[in-house]
Amino acid sequence: MSRDSAERQLNGAKSLFDSLRKWSDLQRLVDEAVPEGVYLECKTQTGVLLGQGTKAQIAETASAMANASGGVILLGVSTTAVKASKLDVVSGLEPIGHVDSLAARVEIELSQLTEPPLIGASVRAIKRARTDAGVVAILVPQSSGDPVRSTVDDRFYFRGSDGDTHAPYEVIRRLFAASDVPDLAVGIHVGLSTRNDDGSFQIPIRVTNRSSALARDVIVNVAIENFENCLAIKAQQFTDLSPLNPGNKLFSARIPNPIHRGLDLKPGDLIVTMAGTRWPRRILEIKITLFADKMRARSYRIRANLKRTGLEVKAVSGPEYLY
Repeated sequence: MSRDSAERQLNGAKSLFDSLRKWSDLQRLVDEAVPEGVYLECKTQTGVLLGQGTKAQIAETASAMANASGGVILLGVSTTAVKASKLDVVSGLEPIGHVDSLAARVEIELSQLTEPPLIGASVRAIKRARTDAGVVAILVPQSSGDPVRSTVDDRFYFRGSDGDTHAPYEVIRRLFAASDVPDLAVGIHVGLSTRNDDGSFQIPIRVTNRSSALARDVIVNVAIENFENCLAIKAQQFTDLSPLNPGNKLFSARIPNPIHRGLDLKPGDLIVTMAGTRWPRRILEIKITLFADKMRARSYRIRANLKRTGLEVKAVSGPEYLY
């Protein structure tokens, strides 16, 4: 699938998600009796805990939407079946207390509910005025790589106008065959990170391909965003591009061989000596940007605490698309 085609198919889901920011936007769905369909799924939810049943439902719908054209899941919205049209239409808003906590929990759980994890998913809490109660909106993007399965029951689903259905073998086969776009992610290999005798940390960078499509012509750029907190920065197997980019500490590596799914590669290591002995001087902020043939360039941000006892990843965000 071409990039332009994928972006056109994402527009329906993303436009819907972008239109839902205020409580009045949700009320409009009720007033207009908007039906569920390819892009919209509504579920009721009680409290901030996600039970196994709710996780299974989210995983199923996320798989189905990702394998179709993407979509939006709303938690805290009820529907009513209309016999004449045989459609389920939005009929009520059921605000969930402490909705920010629920949104944070959904964001954490979402990455574990599908394989491969959803790239570009977004979670938003939409609150009722002057309360902490509201609705959670989840943007499920269309998969640009391999088809997505639910990790709850290991099944692939597909989204149609009548909701989620088990994807038949022929559909799954076509989805895999159509996957010609690599899906790269990056991170720090914590288990292989070491603290050297001189106080420096050796930090391996790891690149993963989550698609069955080969990743070719891969370039990995690593920028230290708070380099002023570092006494020394080196990068093994990377080229130092800092002289060409004044005011930045930037390194780049080209991976000569294709990256296969399930075979992680290490483009190189960072060797960093921090300037201070206490937080926040021990926090390293890294931005890693990935480029590959046929893949939309993307970046990840990583915050790591370089402690005496070892390296601890504090936060990972991304991907953010460059265009």
